[in-house]
Amino acid sequence: MPRLQPACQGIHSLLLRTGRRHASRGVRYLDALYEHISTQVDLNGTTVHVFGFSQGVATASRWISRGTVRADQLVLWAGALPPELDDRAWERIRQLRVTIVYGTRDEYVTPQLAAEQRARLQYHDVHFEELVFEGDHRMDLKTLEAIGKASEK
Repeated sequence: MPRLQPACQGIHSLLLRTGRRHASRGVRYLDALYEHISTQVDLNGTTVHVFGFSQGVATASRWISRGTVRADQLVLWAGALPPELDDRAWERIRQLRVTIVYGTRDEYVTPQLAAEQRARLQYHDVHFEELVFEGDHRMDLKTLEAIGKASEK
């Protein structure tokens, strides 16, 4: 079964440079990229993961909520959900397998921010898995592998 690889690096930088008011351009870009990939790869039977790291958490969440992607899983790694998510966004997010991930010594995802993110997800009835690894604001290979193995089940 084909697996999609991370295909767009740095889109979150575009959104950071241009701000939330231009987030729709980033969503349109990701939609176009997704459409292009779907013409190259048969997505039937393929699990599609949307992954956001750090500021990319907001980008991934906006794409899920506003875009055309048909994702199965949303991984929110070491970042915060954007504040402007509406009821439609939460409805789309509720349909996904959601995983939040952060390190025990993450200087950006403090215990308070982690608690706020959990509370937002719970308030909007989003079922999620929380994974915490020993480390700071970075990707952790063992945790990433565990997410991949869990999604194969």
